[in-house]
Amino acid sequence: MSGSDAGVLGADVALALAGLAASLATAALVATEPSWAAPRVGLWAGLVLGAASLDWLSVAAHLQEAQAYIAAPALAAIGCGLAARGDRPPEGRSEVALPLLGGGLVLLLGTSGLQALAASSGSWYLPLLLGEAIAVLVLAVVAESRLCAVAAGAALAGVSLRALGIAAASLPLYAVFGGCALLLLTGSVGLALERERVNRVRDTLMRWRP
Repeated sequence: MSGSDAGVLGADVALALAGLAASLATAALVATEPSWAAPRVGLWAGLVLGAASLDWLSVAAHLQEAQAYIAAPALAAIGCGLAARGDRPPEGRSEVALPLLGGGLVLLLGTSGLQALAASSGSWYLPLLLGEAIAVLVLAVVAESRLCAVAAGAALAGVSLRALGIAAASLPLYAVFGGCALLLLTGSVGLALERERVNRVRDTLMRWRP
């Protein structure tokens, strides 16, 4: 690497670190601003903004992977959304929980889903999406979050469809359709036999908070 290239690289890193410091300072001001009508809304906004500020570290490292930029703000939004469900006026507003939680889930699972859909069959995005879906499902049970349960189910369905597409590309078409028919038949029989249990699960989900 020449001296001029090293100088440009050093300037890029310095600018990214300056952006990180400025963004963190802004997030701290937002989180502690006393003029908010509901102070906890400002706290959640500041925390999400602070997590998004960490993207400057990925910029400084010249990372090209989208996951490096979405993970921190998505996880912060999910955590703040779950915490905001218990907020009550005048300190907080529980209405902000749904946008925070939904936005974080869409950012986390949606990004992985699009990458898994666009990538080749041997990429690591499909296992990543599966792991994230399982983690969100566990979180749904622990936090009793209906929105997390729905998002996890949608992500698992996406994993199944992508896996089916991979199988269709490597197996005879009759085997794929036969396997799908057998799976659907088994699922239908299982739902019919366990109707009461399915109804109990549905009632439990309806009692959960978003």
